[in-house]
Amino acid sequence: MTTTNRNALLATPDVPWASDAIELVFTQESRSVANHSARSWIFARMLRDHLNLTHEVDETLLFAATLLHDIGLRRDAREPVRFEIDGADRAAEFLTAYGVGAPEVDKVWEAIALHTSPGIPERRGPLTFLTRAGAGMDFGKFTECISDDQAAAIHEAYPRLAFARSIVDDIVEQIRATPERGPMFSIGHTLVSERSTPPSVTQMERDTAASRWGE
Repeated sequence: MTTTNRNALLATPDVPWASDAIELVFTQESRSVANHSARSWIFARMLRDHLNLTHEVDETLLFAATLLHDIGLRRDAREPVRFEIDGADRAAEFLTAYGVGAPEVDKVWEAIALHTSPGIPERRGPLTFLTRAGAGMDFGKFTECISDDQAAAIHEAYPRLAFARSIVDDIVEQIRATPERGPMFSIGHTLVSERSTPPSVTQMERDTAASRWGE
């Protein structure tokens, strides 16, 4: 892969708030989760292009939704709502402060709030679908459109660092501190239950370790 191709692969949208969004993620999330967030953006954009959805999905909104989709796992978050909602609220605050319009902010909010809800994002438009799918690609799903060279460049820039375990650690720790963050039937509630049952390794961690990318 040439330097030019690599730079294009890793590029962010040309908007004034792109660097601040990256700073927010990399200063408030763990490095492992932040790297996952960045990879999810790149994977989602590649899937968008592969599915010929370029004209249907605004790149800046896709960037915002995927990069910020786990900002609810930031270290200071303790609102008594599930992390997806907390993250959607925080992303909306960020985008609103930069003058992004309310209809666009609402689309990003919905995409983040629904990204752990299987079966729903697919019915809520391409932005919400791609936000969930981009994150899922980092867990080893829908990876057929990614070449080995592309994957190597992405993982060199943003190493995996046992990210599935880190995400589960963060979700479980938050819920144990603030139980309202893990309501019944949410992914958080499931992860806490699995972590509380020997051998205390969740299905998410096992599936990720066995996937194309590994942990």
